[in-house]
Amino acid sequence: MKLSYGQAMDLLAEDRSVKASEVSARALRRKVWVYGHGQPGCMYDSGPYYTDTKASAIACVVGLLADDDCKGAVTALRRAHVFSNSYGVATIAGTTLGSIL
Repeated sequence: MKLSYGQAMDLLAEDRSVKASEVSARALRRKVWVYGHGQPGCMYDSGPYYTDTKASAIACVVGLLADDDCKGAVTALRRAHVFSNSYGVATIAGTTLGSIL
């Protein structure tokens, strides 16, 4: 039996390997939000992490940022999917489960 969307997301959250061939076709088409934080020029120092909603991705990536310099982060991430401060760059991106496997 193939993995459902929830099962695949749970495995990714546990940092376990998931192959597209192990996941149902319907689940592969579902939207996933990728988020992370890092220094400019690095893909991610913290991440990539995956979640199922844009709001959750924003909340989680803001939680990775240092508290002192986050003014405007939520608005910037909602609008442009990127926020930078003196500690680095935070990004979110919407894609499909199939494209990240």
